[in-house]
Amino acid sequence: AIGGFQAQFTGVELTGASGGSAEAAGWMLSTGTDMVMGFSLSGTTVAAGEGVLCTVSFDIASAEEAICFGEVVFSDPAGSAIDFDLGECYTGESEICDDETACNFGAEGDCEYIEDCAGECGGSAVEDCAGECAGSAVEDCAGECAGSAVEDCAGECAGSAVEDCAGDCNGSAVEDCAGECAGSAVEDCAGVCDGTAVFDECDVCDGDDTSCADCAGTPNGSAYVDECDVCNDEPSDDCVQDCNGVWGGTALDGDGDSVCDIIDSCPDGNTDWTSNFITDYDSDGCFDALEDLDDDNDDLIDCWGYWQDSDDPWFDEWIDNSVVTNLELIDPDTGEIIYLTEDEVAAIIAAYNTETGGDCADYDLGISDIVVPEEFGLTQNYPNPFNPSTSISYDVSKHSFVSIKIYDLTGKLVYDLINDFHLAGTYTSQWDAIDQKGSPVPSGVYIYQLRSNNIVHTKKMLLLR
Repeated sequence: AIGGFQAQFTGVELTGASGGSAEAAGWMLSTGTDMVMGFSLSGTTVAAGEGVLCTVSFDIASAEEAICFGEVVFSDPAGSAIDFDLGECYTGESEICDDETACNFGAEGDCEYIEDCAGECGGSAVEDCAGECAGSAVEDCAGECAGSAVEDCAGECAGSAVEDCAGDCNGSAVEDCAGECAGSAVEDCAGVCDGTAVFDECDVCDGDDTSCADCAGTPNGSAYVDECDVCNDEPSDDCVQDCNGVWGGTALDGDGDSVCDIIDSCPDGNTDWTSNFITDYDSDGCFDALEDLDDDNDDLIDCWGYWQDSDDPWFDEWIDNSVVTNLELIDPDTGEIIYLTEDEVAAIIAAYNTETGGDCADYDLGISDIVVPEEFGLTQNYPNPFNPSTSISYDVSKHSFVSIKIYDLTGKLVYDLINDFHLAGTYTSQWDAIDQKGSPVPSGVYIYQLRSNNIVHTKKMLLLR
């Protein structure tokens, strides 16, 4: 195959070159006054053999007696020289082909015996690399017929290097959103080129940080509105319920017996009684040993309560003025401490009972089947995480008003679980993951908080839908 040629002519000035198999293969044909060159920019070739390579035109006025070939070079696709034969010089004398076997018999010019691939005598049609006559298929830079491989800007066949917007081969410059090559303009979060909009603390484009602000105005803050409509982020600063269960109320309970002073039969408490007989099962603010006939509900009349009605002045004075602590008596007249055994106390009560004709029979007022917790407590809910419900257990160490409320992480009240007066004991309540309206709440972390008097306990739980 021919990859290119260069031919010099003498005796004439050339004016151009065109046609033939060179032009059919897409070659570039370049002419000077005495020189014509043919070559391919894409690596196509022309099949070697006879035929019209190209047609050279010239100025007839410049022609001399003979027009001849000068230096002529044919090369293959690798640039190596190809052997060839040159015809005679042209003298201008016209001859008629008189050979009946020639394909141009009777025509002016030398007799031609070769037809092109299309059967045209002396025609220029040639087969392309795919074997198609006068076809356009050519080999690409990788030598594949009709292939698509081309050299990239770095000269590599089928390479991926391309020029960037600045014209640099394999460069990194790109146009910014304003169309400037290697510019710095970018779109803001609102899609405006070189705009100033940014995401606020709440992840809102061009926002003002208010969509996720807590009650104190802090974006993503933890402050919440407590039961007294006061905004704060410290549970220990929340308002509390008074003895009437009113949040932020002013009703007082001076002796801490969970009975408001205004309705307390004993608003100052029975501070002189500090033994294990101090109980207040009916929550009236007075110790049962001073007034009840059966404060431990064992169907036996309490002897301590019987003494309250004694006509014996010594016992009246003893009850009114003495301190009983673990069977330790203080004589109100002498201040002397008297230590009594349980048998001695029982004997004194029995003797008094006999003398007065009473029928008390219970000396064990401090014993109760109810196990009273030592302090208020709130346990971790179970199960946790949970779906659809969970149980919350809590301890009440003394009769008091107790509330358990459930909040979300923004401090908003979700559900009022417990809000009632409790006797001392241990309790369990169930939350079915609903809000105050009875609607299901979404998955997430929730805070549950127990309050009673000045005691606050807080824990977290996780709902997974």
